[in-house]
Amino acid sequence: WPANSCKRQAPLRSIPMALSESSGRRRALKAVSVQELPDAHLKLVSLCQSSEDETSEAMSARLQEEWLLQAIAILKAHWSRSESFYESQLVQSAGLLRVLPCSYLLISAADRCIGHLRMEETFDSSTSSGGACCACTFVIVDPDMRGKGLGRNLMAMAEKEATDLGYHYMYLWTKDAVPFYTRCGYRVCQQVSIFRPVLKSLDDRKISTLEGMLAAKLMRGPSLLASKEPASEASGEKEAPAAASAASMPGAPDDIWMRKRLREEVEAEAVPWDQRRQELVDHIQRSENTHDMPRCVSKWIFTLLEVPWQRQVGPSCALAAVRMARDSLLKEEPRAHASLLATALERGITTDGEVYDLDDVRRLAGDVCGMQGKLFNLEELHAGDIAAALGRRQQLLLPYDADPSNKFPAKLEGVHAHCGIVVGMAWPDRTLNGKFIQVSFVEASPDTELPAHTTDEKDILLAVQHSASRRLSIASLKSFRDSNMQLRSFGEKGSFKVKEMNLAGKILRFDSID
Repeated sequence: WPANSCKRQAPLRSIPMALSESSGRRRALKAVSVQELPDAHLKLVSLCQSSEDETSEAMSARLQEEWLLQAIAILKAHWSRSESFYESQLVQSAGLLRVLPCSYLLISAADRCIGHLRMEETFDSSTSSGGACCACTFVIVDPDMRGKGLGRNLMAMAEKEATDLGYHYMYLWTKDAVPFYTRCGYRVCQQVSIFRPVLKSLDDRKISTLEGMLAAKLMRGPSLLASKEPASEASGEKEAPAAASAASMPGAPDDIWMRKRLREEVEAEAVPWDQRRQELVDHIQRSENTHDMPRCVSKWIFTLLEVPWQRQVGPSCALAAVRMARDSLLKEEPRAHASLLATALERGITTDGEVYDLDDVRRLAGDVCGMQGKLFNLEELHAGDIAAALGRRQQLLLPYDADPSNKFPAKLEGVHAHCGIVVGMAWPDRTLNGKFIQVSFVEASPDTELPAHTTDEKDILLAVQHSASRRLSIASLKSFRDSNMQLRSFGEKGSFKVKEMNLAGKILRFDSID
């Protein structure tokens, strides 16, 4: 919780009134998750504002007051903060409709608050999930109710709520409850940013710069943003408590960060063909103005596929690319398939969705999705071969190093290895000797002459659809080829490595699907 609002905002016995005032109207707490156990009936109640038309059970004002007082008592008994501090934090949860940060209460069948946790948004640039991650803090179960498995139930209900809110990962930090959270399915990971919404618009390099500035400032002296107080307990288990920073920005050096994937994939989206065409045209026009493309081209020929787009969940760009290619090859509505992620985990070729061997990707797509794939040497593949494959609506999966700021091809020694589907190509039809003329863009037909082997690859554009952004990565064929050829090591991604990288000089073509 932010440690910058400890002044008293309302008398302790006036919390329901304060909640009503904060939302501008009378509001009722709502149960967002219910669990029926053999010997218990549990409800997870959100302190965030609920909509008028929700069908969840509305709680009485009397119960609201009792639960909030019980929650404050549980929190205060474990973490020595003032009543006004906890009161102000609970009141601050009365924000917009189910928007984090938000506190949640675990309610027993006897209508008693027996647990609490708080969720807030996080940012993890390494997973390309950005704002689709949240953190769980101040996790606690009433000491009188521990040892009954309620901690696991509380975490499971919180994870369901986070999934319903559209989050992909749940993070937490602890000092000595790693075994408890491991049993709940969490794995040790790197620290991430608990951030304000403005940071969503920044790339990971800018985020890192800001974090470095903040860390330097914290080293110069104490700050309200940093606290060594514990803020999370392994609830319901008879073991040492988990400890986390009580601030929005964790500061203790012995904090152990953990995370859990909440979903494997998100639903694919249709991107209109006209929108993709305009992206390609805009890129060419901007590049001509900056002298990055050949001057005085009177006509550009292009070929462009309409491929469903899917955002990756975590570091799983190759799996997302396979799904996009699969959905494009299917003639009918997408059908159910076995889990690509689960199969990859069973085969030991990934830890969390990342696959760095293109032959493994080929076998995985064939065994799980029935896709007929073939590997090609990218050095031997010419522009005309790629254009011909696009004309036959074949799907080309191309690995390359992606610049973190725009996902365009770069040479980063594999540190940001990425995968996408080649959905388009554009090449100049003819040039005029310095004479200005209105440029035209013409879609290739079956009779169109394809780019010759002698065409300069700097003048041929590839459009690659990738899963980290809805926007295409558009660059010259030479740029993509050069980026691909240097994918020979993991660099800083070594912690993800389960196999040696096998991407350089390779491109994977999917022809059909069974």
